[in-house]
Amino acid sequence: TIGIGESWLSEKIADWENNLPEHIRLAYLPSLGQVKLRLTASGDDEEVLKKDIEGQIEALKPLAGSYIYGYDKDEIQAVEEAGADFMGVVSVPESPRFRTPEEAGALAAGLKTPLAIVIADRNLRECVEAGRVSGAHVIQLHGQEGPELVKHLGEEGPWEVWKALRVRGPRDLAEGLASYGEAATGLLLDAWHPRKKGGTGAPFSWREVSALRDTVPADLVLGIAGGLSPENVAEAIRWLRPDLVDVSSGVEESPGKKNHVRIREFVQQVRGAGRGVSQ
Repeated sequence: TIGIGESWLSEKIADWENNLPEHIRLAYLPSLGQVKLRLTASGDDEEVLKKDIEGQIEALKPLAGSYIYGYDKDEIQAVEEAGADFMGVVSVPESPRFRTPEEAGALAAGLKTPLAIVIADRNLRECVEAGRVSGAHVIQLHGQEGPELVKHLGEEGPWEVWKALRVRGPRDLAEGLASYGEAATGLLLDAWHPRKKGGTGAPFSWREVSALRDTVPADLVLGIAGGLSPENVAEAIRWLRPDLVDVSSGVEESPGKKNHVRIREFVQQVRGAGRGVSQ
């Protein structure tokens, strides 16, 4: 069984399916954030059938791009050795960093670092399933989830719930506090974008938003994301004194591919700034 993101179910996949040999059958198995394809071969020679299946998977890989999933163990080791406080796994199908909750769970099984899973625009049942399957310590919501869903999600499991806010200025933080201050465990301030839910690689104005920093309750985790890098994270921390800083593209060589040196540099800058947990 192999998984591919929903957005990759295209005419190319259909063409591939139409050209399958008669002795290989395909079944679609819907799952959270993806569609699983199960290939089954019928015949007498098990070794031949196994090679046939493997050949079809290889034929599919160029169509699915980065959505045929695996883990870079070196990246995981680099994050843990750098001393990050959380390991973030993105389970949003549109992202080039997409991993399913099942894959996040497999990753978490070998981690010393607590897992934060990022999801967006799922209903309560799906959010709970993602948290349970992945074994996440934190569920990070990056969509249009309302306060009621956020509150109920926090009651459904042992995890913390962090709600991401797309920020243009102080008003967005004020509105986020009014809506989610009592529903969420934490708020993650990310840069506003008209279409993207996150991962834009662009910062917001830390200086402008800092005017409202002292209005954030002490028991509410405040995180910042969006365009952070080893070069600017210390400045962001000085302005906003966050409990958490979240980085992705700022330590990557290309979308989804982490640079080990930049990971270490980022965590060092966070520690040197004196405040802020790294993810």
